[in-house]
Amino acid sequence: EPPSAEKLVEAVDLVRASVDRGIPVIAWDLFVAEFGLIYGYDDEQKLFHAIDFQADQTLAYDKLGMGRAKELAVFSIEKKTSVDPLTSFRQALTMILEHAQGKEKAVEDGFVSGLAAYDTWIEAFQADTVDPLGNAYNTAVAADARLFAAQFLLQRSADGCPDNTYDHSIKQLTAKAAVHYASVHESLLALHPLFPFPS
Repeated sequence: EPPSAEKLVEAVDLVRASVDRGIPVIAWDLFVAEFGLIYGYDDEQKLFHAIDFQADQTLAYDKLGMGRAKELAVFSIEKKTSVDPLTSFRQALTMILEHAQGKEKAVEDGFVSGLAAYDTWIEAFQADTVDPLGNAYNTAVAADARLFAAQFLLQRSADGCPDNTYDHSIKQLTAKAAVHYASVHESLLALHPLFPFPS
Protein backbone atom coordinates (compact mmCIF):
# COMPACT_ATOMS: atom_id res chain seq x y z
CA GLU A 1 0.00 0.00 0.00
CA PRO A 2 1.21 3.51 -0.71
CA PRO A 3 1.97 5.49 2.47
CA SER A 4 -0.76 7.54 4.08
CA ALA A 5 -0.55 11.34 3.96
CA GLU A 6 0.30 11.37 7.69
CA LYS A 7 3.17 8.90 7.25
CA LEU A 8 4.50 10.87 4.29
CA VAL A 9 4.51 14.11 6.31
CA GLU A 10 6.27 12.29 9.17
CA ALA A 11 8.90 10.90 6.76
CA VAL A 12 9.52 14.28 5.12
CA ASP A 13 9.96 15.89 8.55
CA LEU A 14 12.40 13.16 9.58
CA VAL A 15 14.44 13.65 6.39
CA ARG A 16 14.58 17.43 6.78
CA ALA A 17 15.58 17.24 10.46
CA SER A 18 18.33 14.69 9.78
CA VAL A 19 19.76 16.53 6.76
CA ASP A 20 19.72 19.77 8.81
CA ARG A 21 21.96 17.95 11.33
CA GLY A 22 24.32 17.00 8.49
CA ILE A 23 23.29 13.34 8.43
CA PRO A 24 21.91 11.84 5.19
CA VAL A 25 18.91 9.54 5.47
CA ILE A 26 18.71 5.96 4.24
CA ALA A 27 15.55 5.38 2.20
CA TRP A 28 14.05 2.48 0.27
CA ASP A 29 13.02 2.49 -3.39
CA LEU A 30 14.03 6.02 -4.42
CA PHE A 31 14.72 5.30 -8.11
CA VAL A 32 14.99 1.51 -7.99
CA ALA A 33 13.87 -1.08 -5.42
CA GLU A 34 17.00 -0.82 -3.31
CA PHE A 35 18.30 1.38 -0.51
CA GLY A 36 19.70 4.81 -1.31
CA LEU A 37 20.51 8.08 0.43
CA ILE A 38 18.65 11.36 0.67
CA TYR A 39 21.30 14.01 1.27
CA GLY A 40 19.47 17.29 0.67
CA TYR A 41 16.12 18.96 0.12
CA ASP A 42 14.50 22.04 -1.41
CA ASP A 43 11.35 23.18 0.40
CA GLU A 44 10.44 25.74 -2.28
CA GLN A 45 10.28 23.12 -5.03
CA LYS A 46 9.41 20.29 -2.61
CA LEU A 47 12.28 18.14 -3.86
CA PHE A 48 14.77 15.79 -2.23
CA HIS A 49 18.31 15.38 -3.51
CA ALA A 50 18.89 11.63 -3.52
CA ILE A 51 21.21 8.93 -4.82
CA ASP A 52 21.07 5.17 -5.27
CA PHE A 53 23.04 2.84 -7.51
CA GLN A 54 20.92 3.82 -10.53
CA ALA A 55 20.61 7.60 -10.26
CA ASP A 56 21.71 10.78 -8.49
CA GLN A 57 18.86 13.24 -8.99
CA THR A 58 15.89 14.92 -7.37
CA LEU A 59 12.75 13.23 -6.10
CA ALA A 60 9.50 15.05 -5.35
CA TYR A 61 8.41 14.91 -1.72
CA ASP A 62 5.13 13.24 -2.70
CA LYS A 63 7.00 10.48 -4.60
CA LEU A 64 8.68 9.21 -1.43
CA GLY A 65 7.35 5.71 -0.81
CA MET A 66 5.69 5.69 -4.23
CA GLY A 67 8.37 3.82 -6.16
CA ARG A 68 8.08 0.38 -7.67
CA ALA A 69 7.44 -1.34 -4.34
CA LYS A 70 5.03 1.30 -2.97
CA GLU A 71 6.67 0.98 0.44
CA LEU A 72 7.84 3.79 2.68
CA ALA A 73 11.03 3.08 4.63
CA VAL A 74 13.21 5.94 5.88
CA PHE A 75 15.99 5.56 8.45
CA SER A 76 18.02 8.19 10.24
CA ILE A 77 20.94 7.95 12.64
CA GLU A 78 19.83 9.91 15.66
CA LYS A 79 23.21 10.83 17.06
CA LYS A 80 26.81 10.73 16.02
CA THR A 81 29.07 8.49 18.06
CA SER A 82 32.83 8.36 18.09
CA VAL A 83 34.31 5.25 16.53
CA ASP A 84 37.81 3.96 17.14
CA PRO A 85 39.39 3.76 13.66
CA LEU A 86 41.49 0.68 14.42
CA THR A 87 38.54 -1.22 15.92
CA SER A 88 36.23 -0.36 13.01
CA PHE A 89 38.91 -1.33 10.46
CA ARG A 90 39.47 -4.69 12.17
CA GLN A 91 35.70 -5.27 12.26
CA ALA A 92 35.46 -4.46 8.55
CA LEU A 93 38.25 -6.93 7.75
CA THR A 94 36.52 -9.57 9.85
CA MET A 95 33.27 -8.99 7.93
CA ILE A 96 35.14 -9.25 4.61
CA LEU A 97 36.65 -12.59 5.61
CA GLU A 98 33.37 -13.97 7.00
CA HIS A 99 31.61 -13.02 3.77
CA ALA A 100 34.29 -14.54 1.53
CA GLN A 101 34.22 -17.78 3.54
CA GLY A 102 30.40 -17.92 3.55
CA LYS A 103 30.23 -17.60 7.34
CA GLU A 104 27.96 -14.59 7.60
CA LYS A 105 25.51 -14.89 10.47
CA ALA A 106 22.68 -13.15 8.57
CA VAL A 107 22.53 -15.71 5.73
CA GLU A 108 19.43 -17.89 5.97
CA ASP A 109 19.51 -21.68 5.63
CA GLY A 110 19.35 -22.82 2.02
CA PHE A 111 21.21 -19.75 0.75
CA VAL A 112 24.87 -19.43 -0.18
CA SER A 113 27.11 -16.40 0.29
CA GLY A 114 30.71 -15.46 -0.33
CA LEU A 115 32.96 -17.03 -2.91
CA ALA A 116 30.86 -20.23 -2.98
CA ALA A 117 27.93 -18.17 -4.29
CA TYR A 118 29.73 -17.75 -7.63
CA ASP A 119 29.73 -21.55 -8.10
CA THR A 120 26.04 -21.68 -7.18
CA TRP A 121 25.35 -18.91 -9.68
CA ILE A 122 27.21 -20.80 -12.43
CA GLU A 123 25.31 -24.00 -11.57
CA ALA A 124 21.99 -22.13 -11.88
CA PHE A 125 22.95 -20.99 -15.38
CA GLN A 126 24.03 -24.50 -16.35
CA ALA A 127 20.75 -25.95 -15.06
CA ASP A 128 18.76 -23.15 -16.74
CA THR A 129 17.13 -22.24 -13.42
CA VAL A 130 18.24 -18.60 -13.18
CA ASP A 131 15.45 -16.23 -12.21
CA PRO A 132 15.67 -13.21 -14.58
CA LEU A 133 14.64 -10.62 -11.98
CA GLY A 134 16.79 -12.07 -9.20
CA ASN A 135 19.75 -12.39 -11.54
CA ALA A 136 19.48 -8.79 -12.77
CA TYR A 137 19.07 -7.54 -9.20
CA ASN A 138 21.98 -9.54 -7.78
CA THR A 139 24.25 -8.59 -10.68
CA ALA A 140 23.61 -4.89 -10.08
CA VAL A 141 23.80 -5.04 -6.29
CA ALA A 142 26.93 -7.24 -6.23
CA ALA A 143 28.68 -4.87 -8.66
CA ASP A 144 27.69 -1.90 -6.51
CA ALA A 145 28.91 -3.60 -3.33
CA ARG A 146 32.30 -4.44 -4.87
CA LEU A 147 32.72 -0.82 -6.01
CA PHE A 148 32.13 0.46 -2.47
CA ALA A 149 34.45 -2.22 -1.05
CA ALA A 150 37.20 -1.13 -3.45
CA GLN A 151 36.68 2.54 -2.53
CA PHE A 152 36.72 1.74 1.19
CA LEU A 153 39.90 -0.34 0.97
CA LEU A 154 41.62 2.21 -1.25
CA GLN A 155 40.81 4.96 1.22
CA ARG A 156 42.08 2.85 4.12
CA SER A 157 45.33 2.12 2.26
CA ALA A 158 45.80 5.85 1.59
CA ASP A 159 44.95 6.89 5.15
CA GLY A 160 47.01 4.14 6.68
CA CYS A 161 46.14 1.89 9.55
CA PRO A 162 45.95 3.62 12.92
CA ASP A 163 48.19 0.92 14.43
CA ASN A 164 51.76 1.85 13.43
CA THR A 165 53.25 -1.59 14.15
CA TYR A 166 52.38 -3.14 10.78
CA ASP A 167 51.37 0.04 8.99
CA HIS A 168 53.41 -0.45 5.81
CA SER A 169 52.42 -4.07 5.12
CA ILE A 170 48.77 -3.40 5.98
CA LYS A 171 48.74 -0.46 3.55
CA GLN A 172 50.17 -2.66 0.78
CA LEU A 173 47.78 -5.55 1.39
CA THR A 174 44.78 -3.24 1.66
CA ALA A 175 45.70 -1.51 -1.62
CA LYS A 176 46.12 -4.92 -3.28
CA ALA A 177 42.69 -6.04 -2.02
CA ALA A 178 41.18 -2.79 -3.37
CA VAL A 179 42.55 -3.60 -6.83
CA HIS A 180 40.98 -7.07 -6.72
CA TYR A 181 37.60 -5.70 -5.61
CA ALA A 182 37.76 -3.10 -8.41
CA SER A 183 38.46 -5.88 -10.92
CA VAL A 184 35.46 -7.89 -9.71
CA HIS A 185 33.34 -4.72 -9.89
CA GLU A 186 34.33 -4.20 -13.55
CA SER A 187 33.51 -7.83 -14.38
CA LEU A 188 30.10 -7.66 -12.71
CA LEU A 189 29.41 -4.28 -14.31
CA ALA A 190 29.98 -5.85 -17.73
CA LEU A 191 27.31 -8.45 -16.90
CA HIS A 192 24.65 -5.88 -16.05
CA PRO A 193 23.76 -4.94 -19.69
CA LEU A 194 23.65 -8.66 -20.60
CA PHE A 195 21.01 -9.30 -17.91
CA PRO A 196 18.74 -6.23 -17.69
CA PHE A 197 15.77 -6.03 -15.38
CA PRO A 198 12.79 -7.68 -17.07
CA SER A 199 10.10 -5.16 -18.03
